[in-house]
Amino acid sequence: MANNWAIIIGINFYQRHPERRLKFAVQDAELMYDFLCNSAKFPPEHIFLCLGDEAHQNSQNYPIFSNILGLLRLCCTKDDERVKIVEYGTKNCTK
Repeated sequence: MANNWAIIIGINFYQRHPERRLKFAVQDAELMYDFLCNSAKFPPEHIFLCLGDEAHQNSQNYPIFSNILGLLRLCCTKDDERVKIVEYGTKNCTK
């Protein structure tokens, strides 16, 4: 799994739409991280967890366009041309 990279995005809180609060997107993203580390045997340093909630607003991996673009560039500039990228984003609908 040395050439596999993952960017996992879970957003519970949208800064521009605070009325659209979700409950489980961050939790789902954390579960996907655990699955990739423990079951799929991804190296933890090859997984970027981007959590969108109030607790992570100052994180360098907060899921805004510029941060995600930077992570994609980081993953795509590896020397090995056989790099695989897994992107997983969670969305939960509320009514």
